[in-house]
Amino acid sequence: MQYSNSFMEKVTTYDGTTAFRKNCRFIKGTYYIKDKQCFWLKERWYRINSEYVTYDHESESWVLKSTKDLLYGIIEISEDNIPKFGHFVRNTKKNVYILHKGVLECVIDVKILEERSGIKEGMNGYYYFSNLKNIPKDFTHKLKPKKEGFYSFPFNYGSAELIPSFTITFQNEFIGRELLSDAYKYLSGYAFGVEFETERGAIPEKYLHKSGLIACRDGSITGFEYTTIPLMGKVGIQALKENCDLIRKFCSCSVNESMHIHISGYPRTIKAIAALFRLGLILENDIYAMFPYYYVDTSKFKRKSYCGPLPKVGLDKDNARDIFSALFLWLSNGIVFGRSLPTGPHPMDRSGQHKWEISPRYVWLNMIPLIWGGRETIEFRCHTPTVSSQKVINWLYITLAILKYAKKHAEELVLSPLSELAKISIDEVVREIYPKKISRILVKYIEDRTNYYTDKNDAIGEIEILSEEKNNEMFNLITFV
Repeated sequence: MQYSNSFMEKVTTYDGTTAFRKNCRFIKGTYYIKDKQCFWLKERWYRINSEYVTYDHESESWVLKSTKDLLYGIIEISEDNIPKFGHFVRNTKKNVYILHKGVLECVIDVKILEERSGIKEGMNGYYYFSNLKNIPKDFTHKLKPKKEGFYSFPFNYGSAELIPSFTITFQNEFIGRELLSDAYKYLSGYAFGVEFETERGAIPEKYLHKSGLIACRDGSITGFEYTTIPLMGKVGIQALKENCDLIRKFCSCSVNESMHIHISGYPRTIKAIAALFRLGLILENDIYAMFPYYYVDTSKFKRKSYCGPLPKVGLDKDNARDIFSALFLWLSNGIVFGRSLPTGPHPMDRSGQHKWEISPRYVWLNMIPLIWGGRETIEFRCHTPTVSSQKVINWLYITLAILKYAKKHAEELVLSPLSELAKISIDEVVREIYPKKISRILVKYIEDRTNYYTDKNDAIGEIEILSEEKNNEMFNLITFV
């Protein structure tokens, strides 16, 4: 291609530098080098000194100041903690806020604050300079947040809508800590999820996606309910450890909350469900013995009973179908079981949006999600609120042992009336399912909890919960994973 001599000549640009005229644009009587001193934005060229453009430090490019979600905040902090300001497009996975001269300033990336001496993260998720003379209370105390609109994602009563997107981020970004043993292998074939209810505080959004935690709505508590995505195996155990650390740091619990575990992978058959129901009836007293005296009827100190006993139905039956039919009649609130398991939602919540109206779900061993709604999980509802990862993991292994035992002994559990079945203890279940190294630790933990709650002096679990808040361990929590 041929250029005229005038096109190849050099010109002086707006800042005194020289460049070939072919590489420049002539704007308002001055030359600007294309893509360095002027930029093609929205179908026209804008000069670098125009009042309409600015540099976006997030995308590292020039943009119009009218760009959607363009923020002005801190882009750097010097070694002596002096901030430098600039523009950047919002990125909720990286942006955080810091209190600077009495104003909350947005920071382009949390990484420029982390592990920097003189800067601390507050209980509200905002950062502050530690040399402040008067640190606001909400930076140092776990306050009750205004839940509506606190997070950028939808605030729902369930996590189903958000699980796919949160799972993708978790798979791409979660970095787990190493485990001390291979005990996680005994989780093979099962997935699990944990619901942590809190009284106050809030985990900053930047931690949620990458740790697999979803904040949900729950009208029965004053704080957020944090629900994990479905987890499995080694990574799942590592995630539980991190989840508990986050909840311990940013949130607190009271006697009005609890911790629930959902487990999937158990057979969805009439025989398997009937066998699990029978085993649940047999183990019920052992389970309640591990927890506060009033957990058999939490309405004595909460709004209602949230983890009551299983219904005493079908006790004289000696086959799986009759046992299941009696259970189904009670769980469905009076509907007679037909030929096959249902495929739709529970009859007391046709929309799937009002699970609290399904009163039969409020038992310690909730099989409704296995039978209705498509989740195919079993929920264990009887547990004090906790931020101790080892307590959560211990309870996960204990509840999983119940499922494995029921599956293994399904035939014998349904072939006799309940009165003729041998008394099985939770200790026996754990010892049969796990090798001695694991069962020894779990049985000792069961014994410690049972012995502690035998005297009924902590009838609602308040002492246990307060001890966790003070980082005091009350039970023998040997790590086996």
